[in-house]
Amino acid sequence: QESKQEPRPGPARVELRPLGSLVPASYNPRKITKAARERLRASLEKFGLASSLTWNERTGSLVGGHQRAGVLQELLGAEAEVPVSIVDLSEEDEKALNVTLNRADLAGTFDADALAALLAELPEDLAEDLRLEDLPGWSRDEAVDLAEMIASEPEWTGETTDEDREALAERL
Repeated sequence: QESKQEPRPGPARVELRPLGSLVPASYNPRKITKAARERLRASLEKFGLASSLTWNERTGSLVGGHQRAGVLQELLGAEAEVPVSIVDLSEEDEKALNVTLNRADLAGTFDADALAALLAELPEDLAEDLRLEDLPGWSRDEAVDLAEMIASEPEWTGETTDEDREALAERL
C-alpha cells in the first residue's frame, strides 16, 4: 500500500505589497549593526531591491528580508509597494525557511580568481582605485576579511570529509 504524501507547496508567486503591511516575524534571529545598516541603505539606494522579500500568507509574517524591509520603509514610507515572494507555509516550515534564507554558507563562497576578474570588469568611476570597500554594502574590514577568507579557503573537491561535517556541526 502506497503512502500518500502531501504535495509540497508550489513555487512562490510575486506580488507588490505595501511595506507597512509586512509584519516582521517576532522570532527572526537576525540583527544588523548600525554600520551594516548604513551600507545596506547605500546598496538599496544605488541598486534598488534586487531580490524580493519573502512573506508567508498563511501566518501573515515576513519570512525573509527583514533588514531590507526596514530600510526601505525608512527610505520610501509604509505605503510604498515592493515585490514580495509569497509563500504558503505552516509556522514550522516558515521558521525553517527563515533560517535557511539567512544561512551564509548556503550562498556559496567566492572563487578568488573569478572575483578578481569580476571586480576588474566594474567601471573605474566607482572609485579612483577600485576596491571592494568602495562598493555599496561593503566595509574595508569586510573586504579585508573576505580577501583573507578566500586566501585561506581550500578548494572544494566535490567530496565531504568528516572534518567538513564536524565544522558544519559546530556552526549549527
